[in-house]
Amino acid sequence: MEKGFEGINHQILLDQIIAPARLKRCLKQCLKIGVVKHPEYPKQGTPQGRLLSPLLANITLNGIEQIHPLIRYADSIIFILKPEDSENEVLDQIKAFLKVRGLNISQKKTKTKATTSGFNFLGWHFKVLGSQR
Repeated sequence: MEKGFEGINHQILLDQIIAPARLKRCLKQCLKIGVVKHPEYPKQGTPQGRLLSPLLANITLNGIEQIHPLIRYADSIIFILKPEDSENEVLDQIKAFLKVRGLNISQKKTKTKATTSGFNFLGWHFKVLGSQR
């Protein structure tokens, strides 16, 4: 994703959380807290390095797995397509899902690779070697 979770729409995130109104108000305040060095009060995004940021990012992306089979860790996602799957159709669905949440696909990081030629994910190299029969 482009810029990680900096673009997350706070209201959409809060709407996805099932919690008492008091807790939601507290979460809203946590999202808007500025940093002393840079007194900015963000209207979107989850501040990097904050304790709640990974949880809130996961809540934001909840449901993306219904688009297509995937492997995800934070903002690193791999969608696993079969030869008969339409790459453009899946990509359009992903873009629409992210757009509603204030996020975009990173054109620079988005790649199509055959698993037999291998790919890198989270610092590891993966490669499907074929049948071992």
